[in-house]
Amino acid sequence: MKYYKITQEEGNCIPYRINSNHGIDIRWLNSEDIGKIGRNNILSMDLPMEVFFPDALFEPCVMVSRTFMETILMYQEDIVYKSVKLLHFDTRKHVTYFCPLLDEVPCLSEKTQYNNSGNRIVRLILAADKVQEKAAFKVDGYHEHYMIGREDFVESILRRGARGISFEEVEIDGSRWC
Repeated sequence: MKYYKITQEEGNCIPYRINSNHGIDIRWLNSEDIGKIGRNNILSMDLPMEVFFPDALFEPCVMVSRTFMETILMYQEDIVYKSVKLLHFDTRKHVTYFCPLLDEVPCLSEKTQYNNSGNRIVRLILAADKVQEKAAFKVDGYHEHYMIGREDFVESILRRGARGISFEEVEIDGSRWC
């Protein structure tokens, strides 16, 4: 099975300074504290002149469109998520996203390559025997703005016309079926 790193497509005029009003404490986006986040969450955003709302935003946390969230739920029906409304206070322009609580899977391969100082991954390689059957997840110990998607999940997202996101195949070390 192939896995893909899902990231923000570059060059789009997307909202920025999301959550500058501290509408939610993103540190609470974990299994222990997610209950502290309310049901109706309004996060401020700033908008460029020509704004584009992609199907996934990754700053300050993972936020996905309704279609993207419904696709995650097709593959992982028990995933916990919170709804957020991004609002530009001056123009009252708003859009709804969902913040899924993605599992962080400890699946870094020993072959993963780091920069010279060892504090940043420059070549992400996943250990096949540690990758779980999750359709969408984050990698424990890999701190970038992204998510990992299994091939069938990525195909489902693409069939639904996802926009504004990039997919890059991730190297897998070993075989899951050995």
